[in-house]
Amino acid sequence: VRRRLDSPDRQITPPPAQLPDDLIHYSILARLPFRLLLRLAPVCKAWRRLILHDPVFARVQAQCPSPASGVLARFHQGRLEVLTPGAAAAAVAPPDAGLSFFPVVGAHRQHLRLCSTTSGLLLVTTGSTFWVVNPATRAFRTVP
Repeated sequence: VRRRLDSPDRQITPPPAQLPDDLIHYSILARLPFRLLLRLAPVCKAWRRLILHDPVFARVQAQCPSPASGVLARFHQGRLEVLTPGAAAAAVAPPDAGLSFFPVVGAHRQHLRLCSTTSGLLLVTTGSTFWVVNPATRAFRTVP
């Protein structure tokens, strides 16, 4: 049984909403880290041209701030200072920036020194002992 096109029980579905290319390119893709953009370049020819050959996109992408890692630390005037972004800037609860979980902090805080950081890990020392501390997971280990 065929229905007529102008039949009252026929529903017409609207076409799916589409985001403008400029919004996708310069407001969404430009905010992604460059390593991820390189993985996205093969998605289609337009994205490949945009990511690899468009100087305007490169400039916009370079000016977009990188997402905060959650912990900023510095060694200043002989002391370790640890900062976290505001709660509004974090998508999840920030790591314990005060390192209150780290037993050395209470007794030897004035002697605690930041030696190095990488991938969110801190290498700290009180002079004779070194620890690798992960503020995000509250884990720490003594370096042998």
